[in-house]
Amino acid sequence: MYASGGFCYNCDVSCSTCTSGGNSGCTACALNYYNFNNFCVSSCPTDTVANASGVCTCQLPCVKCTGTTSYCTACNDSAMFVSQGQCLSSCPNQTYLSGSTCIDCSTGCSNCSLTTCFSCLTNYYLYNNACYSDCNLVGQQFDISGSKCVLCPDGCDTCSGTICSSCLTDYTLSSSTQQCIQTCLLSGSCEST
Repeated sequence: MYASGGFCYNCDVSCSTCTSGGNSGCTACALNYYNFNNFCVSSCPTDTVANASGVCTCQLPCVKCTGTTSYCTACNDSAMFVSQGQCLSSCPNQTYLSGSTCIDCSTGCSNCSLTTCFSCLTNYYLYNNACYSDCNLVGQQFDISGSKCVLCPDGCDTCSGTICSSCLTDYTLSSSTQQCIQTCLLSGSCEST
């Protein structure tokens, strides 16, 4: 209740204590109401969350949040970016900047842009701007340097760079050149086409 002109009046239903009528006169909010910009509201507006004191807010440097006051969806500094609910001054590894948000790179990629992976995580191999856990997934064999998938020479099943270590069916590994040669060429029995 509050006094005005020698009379006592009930506070607004949203107030537990007040100094005047209406919602704008609240000094404390009623149960199940929250303070937002000195008004008592039944639920916090979008992009704010009630803190332990019942105030609809976000914890700085967030200016917009969801779930908790510290899970950011927007930052108060235009030089900062949102990544997994945090405001950061630069995107962490395995993410790239898109607008004002850090977006995860594709699987296996450690440094990327929207369409290109520049480097891969350990045990992943780079081929055509993407990372693969097994080069055979892209029909290639991987170079034993361990960083990239490379196409083996014709007839090779496995290779190290341009040196074959095993051959496909109907090919034979030449010990002198370390290349795979069609077996019929060695025997002179290839059919002409």
